Amino acid sequence: MLGDHLPNAVGGLPEGAPARPAADTAYPAVHNVPPARARPLSDDQQKQLTDDLIAARDRASANADTPATTGSTSDSKAASARNQ
Repeated sequence: MLGDHLPNAVGGLPEGAPARPAADTAYPAVHNVPPARARPLSDDQQKQLTDDLIAARDRASANADTPATTGSTSDSKAASARNQ
């Protein structure tokens, strides 16, 4: 950078400033992409993965329909009394 080479009197870095790092490697370059998979999933692995995801979705859906999480009640008289 230009400020690295200017004297302190005209806006450069002070004498005791640490050296700038060679490259900022905290973030990858924009154009870097992960390498392609060595081999895609087999048909059996794909089916197993699909079945696992469907089972997880069904479990989550079943848990969401329980009265404790939805706030619904099985006592229709109590529910209608609250709604009046």
